[in-house]
Amino acid sequence: MKIVKILNKKILINVFFILFLILNLSFLIIFQKIKTLNVTKNTVKTKKITNIKENFGATEESSSKNGYDAMEIWERLSKNNHTPLEYKTGENKKTIFLTFDDGPSINTIEILEILKRYDVKATFFCIGSKLNNKFNSSLFKKEFTEGHAIGNHSYTHEYSYIYPNNSINIKSFTEEFNKADEQMKKILGKNFKTRLFRCPGGSMSRNGVSELKKHLKNNNMALIDWNVDSCDKRIKKSQKKRNKIFKKIINSSKNKDMIVLLMHDSKREKETVKILPDVIEYFKSKDFTFKILV
Repeated sequence: MKIVKILNKKILINVFFILFLILNLSFLIIFQKIKTLNVTKNTVKTKKITNIKENFGATEESSSKNGYDAMEIWERLSKNNHTPLEYKTGENKKTIFLTFDDGPSINTIEILEILKRYDVKATFFCIGSKLNNKFNSSLFKKEFTEGHAIGNHSYTHEYSYIYPNNSINIKSFTEEFNKADEQMKKILGKNFKTRLFRCPGGSMSRNGVSELKKHLKNNNMALIDWNVDSCDKRIKKSQKKRNKIFKKIINSSKNKDMIVLLMHDSKREKETVKILPDVIEYFKSKDFTFKILV
């Protein structure tokens, strides 16, 4: 009996010793993970401050890898030139630019997740007044740090102020652009500046657009409209809304090898989020390259 007790005691000591080692090892692994997360977090913070090149509207790395000259796209759109783009490699490629207006919003979270899943970058035309709260400003940062391009979509998005009598007012435009730009700088740093501008509702039906174009060109800025409209804001709510948006995109993109696709990132456009995977898969199946405007 004594021998059994001694053996049991030794077994218990060994068990406690093993448990002690396991606990120590677990704490060590957790500590290392926390340390790694902190390093990663600090690295992202550094990128936000240092990896911004003026007039790119995106990180320098993403601009170099995923960007295409917005001035050329502006010219092509104005001439209805939808032919394949010529790349530095000498290749001509079918190219699509996914663009989202009116954000950030609650839908931005899922849009970014989908884009990340498919390894696709997009261009976000953001409204300055929406960047005043912490939730939206954090989404705006996320758009930028994940390699997407940022465009200016005015500060208020108020048609009556920007387009009195449906005419573009340069003074109002300048105020709107600069105010939105300042708000973006507050979030991304003083070195941030985008040269992309999209008029609320587009510039196509406005009076005085020639004066605006002249103003933008003189300031090295690009006016970006679109050549494929998803109509996600105009199609009425119904069970078939998702299918109607998708069909509209497909039909409007026929015979176009260079596409600037308009979609919306406002909280009401939940169907846009739902059809986004289908849109990406469709254009990938048609051998389109996805690019951002810079």
